[in-house]
Amino acid sequence: MEEIEPRTLAEIIASTSTSKLAGLLAADAPYKRRAAERLAHDILCRLKQPQQDRNQLSLPL
Repeated sequence: MEEIEPRTLAEIIASTSTSKLAGLLAADAPYKRRAAERLAHDILCRLKQPQQDRNQLSLPL
């Protein structure tokens, strides 16, 4: 697996829905584990998507 840039990971976490992040604060251990698994799955899926070149302007077609 290629190395993940901290900036990329931070952008993914910052754009994750609050409800997914709030589950990590649950007192119920099984609920917290499921929330962590959902978040990890979401992060991995988003990392697999092609990354937009930050130096390329996004122009509508």
